[in-house]
Amino acid sequence: MRFEKKYLRDLHRCYATGSIKIDGESHIVIATEGQGACYMYSGDDFKETTIWDNPGGTMCTVQVPGKNGDFLAVQNFFPTFDAKESIIVWSKQNSDGTWTTKKILDLPYVHRFDILTSKNGVNYFIGATLCTSKEFKDDWSDPGKIYVGVIPDDLNEPIELKVIKEGLTKNHGYCKTIWEGNESSVITSEEGAFVVTPPQDENDDWTIKQILDRPISD
Repeated sequence: MRFEKKYLRDLHRCYATGSIKIDGESHIVIATEGQGACYMYSGDDFKETTIWDNPGGTMCTVQVPGKNGDFLAVQNFFPTFDAKESIIVWSKQNSDGTWTTKKILDLPYVHRFDILTSKNGVNYFIGATLCTSKEFKDDWSDPGKIYVGVIPDDLNEPIELKVIKEGLTKNHGYCKTIWEGNESSVITSEEGAFVVTPPQDENDDWTIKQILDRPISD
């Protein structure tokens, strides 16, 4: 197998990469953690589309299940840990191919987030904050938390968040997985690694299981 390397553009602090599907076709989304843009690349010729020009500070992007290319993303999480104004935004492609991006959540220091779908078809937001506040770069005195909420079908409606776990120092690592047959998140911090699973029916609650009790980074 041979790979051909192609230059597409310069993007300072290129950090977040992801993929979305529009009309059944895969597209690549790339964004900067610094001040700057988010781009989409499509097709064999890697056609470029600008999704946003600013502000940047993007840690990750996640497509919304059941939507035609709509995705959520972190903005305003800038190096190094300059993230007290971090937000979650919703980006949606317009009929003319342009994109509209709208803030849907204020969530200071949100570092990783995801969308988990339960067996009964409910989409849940899960967000892990690196910390809760900072006085200076190496201040870890106010640990991070795990926030969750139901994602409405209409993203113009609010997402009501609640905290299900506190006291997570340097809450940095994240991985989506299947745990005991369900979509789950593995979230890591100085306190260890935790598997977090959403309710599978309306009578259930979130479950958190600690699987490692030593400091874990990424």
